[in-house]
Amino acid sequence: MKKLELKCWGFFLAMLFIMAAPLLLSGCRTALPPEKESTVITVKETLHDTTFIDVPDSSAVKALIECQNGKPVLKQIINATPGRKLRAPTLTLKNDTIGCDCRSDSLKLYAFWKSKQVTTNTEKQIPVLVDKPLKWWQKTLIGMGFILLIMLLVFGGWIIEYKLKK
Repeated sequence: MKKLELKCWGFFLAMLFIMAAPLLLSGCRTALPPEKESTVITVKETLHDTTFIDVPDSSAVKALIECQNGKPVLKQIINATPGRKLRAPTLTLKNDTIGCDCRSDSLKLYAFWKSKQVTTNTEKQIPVLVDKPLKWWQKTLIGMGFILLIMLLVFGGWIIEYKLKK
């Protein structure tokens, strides 16, 4: 009967060791949070305006006018000078009036346009590990586990020594 009782205790301790070994050998480390990466795209649209000024331009003409029967008559155009953009002026003489198209005022052109500026900012958040000191109950559990491990080793050595004597 004593032999059967010893075998039961040996089986019980072997099972206890098999079940306790993973708990004793495992660590209590928590998983790190993943690195967070965020990208912010900023689009800035700016409205621009400008004025284009065109310089004034002119053209000139010289002509001879003669009186015939008391009325002015265009006799001869001596010189007609065109401008940068203007053609040589034309003269018209009707009754007592003379017409000439020869000048241009300055031109102002207003222009508007939009420009886009795209800015990409990437922000990476890396978690920082902070070691915290163990609390009193955690230290107590570690000490108890160490004592239990020593007791299991002593008891296991005792069982092996007992079996070798037989």
